[in-house]
Formats: sequence, structure tokens, C-alpha cells
Amino acid sequence: MKVILLRDVAKVGHKYEIKDVNDGFARNALIGKGLALIYTPENYAKVKNQVDKYQAGEEHKQALIQGGLKKLSDTVINFKEKANE
Repeated sequence: MKVILLRDVAKVGHKYEIKDVNDGFARNALIGKGLALIYTPENYAKVKNQVDKYQAGEEHKQALIQGGLKKLSDTVINFKEKANE
């Protein structure tokens, strides 16, 4: 049975991979515990949509971080404090 993994599963695969596993293992261990979905075109489209939204959000976060770092790199900070001997 083909399944789409929703989480990393030891000795099976990583999150969002499509794996072919035994029917009993898929039904009892993976799908039963919410670790996987049965592979269908509809489920694949849903998961792909979630992954695309997540990646777009991550790219936006990275752009904001890079913009903030660029502003900080141009900033000069001077401290005026008396120093001990």
C-alpha cells in the first residue's frame, strides 16, 4: 500500500515522502497513529498544497531576516563609557 508520511518515521522514511509499505503496517501503525495518509491523488494534492504554503512562508521569513541583517550591517554603534585602568 502506498502512503504519504506526515512525520518522520524511523526505518521507513521522512516527512512528506511517498512510501510503499505492507498493508497491515500501514493500517495499524502508520494510519492508525496519524503518521501517514493513504496515497490518493486528492491526498497528494492536499499535502503538496500544505508543503507549498509552508515553503512560501519560510521564503518570506528568510527575506525579512536578510533585510533586517542588511540594515544592521550598515549601522554603527558607539559606546561612550569611562574605562578603568
